[in-house]
Amino acid sequence: MKKLIAAVALLLTVPALASAQNADNPYPAQGCFFLAPIVSNTRYVFNPAYTGVVFTPREPVPPDLFAHLRGGANVGSGG
Repeated sequence: MKKLIAAVALLLTVPALASAQNADNPYPAQGCFFLAPIVSNTRYVFNPAYTGVVFTPREPVPPDLFAHLRGGANVGSGG
């Protein structure tokens, strides 16, 4: 039992002694910014008003079947 308690105490003490950061950091606060284009193999966004509608081959496709072209940007930040 003494060996178990000593092993647990050692496992809890060692990480506290080995810090991953040093204390003399000249930049105490850091941040980041992310900007990237949306890249997709799908060219159009489907109009949700036509969900579940089945078109026959003889029917013309309605002009508003696709809501808009797909595109845009992903933006993010952190600190």
